[in-house]
Amino acid sequence: MAGAVAAFWFSPNLPIVDSILIFVVGFLVFGPQLLIGMSAAELSHKKAAATSNGVVSCISYLGAAVAGYPLGLVSDIWGWYGFFIVLALCCVISAAILFPLWSVKSNPAYTGEEATKA
Repeated sequence: MAGAVAAFWFSPNLPIVDSILIFVVGFLVFGPQLLIGMSAAELSHKKAAATSNGVVSCISYLGAAVAGYPLGLVSDIWGWYGFFIVLALCCVISAAILFPLWSVKSNPAYTGEEATKA
């Protein structure tokens, strides 16, 4: 995501290049959003899969709605330069928060792998 935002920031003023980069940014935002809903459905009981997906989606859409105001203020005060700096910082902070989870292994007792081996 950080690379796509940087490429969009430094791209030449060509409509086709801008369109492709906006597509890439949108793809990189929607993909994880879809996976969050899928993981919520997978980690819940089969009778509550739709409810868990709905709760997680509701919270994520509320977060997206609330995020528009601060980013609008940033672009109003510091312009597009500040906007892209804030987006790049958000990408770096998100990656730094998720980095400790890179080597986490799943618990075989929780996933049911022990039961299938026997």
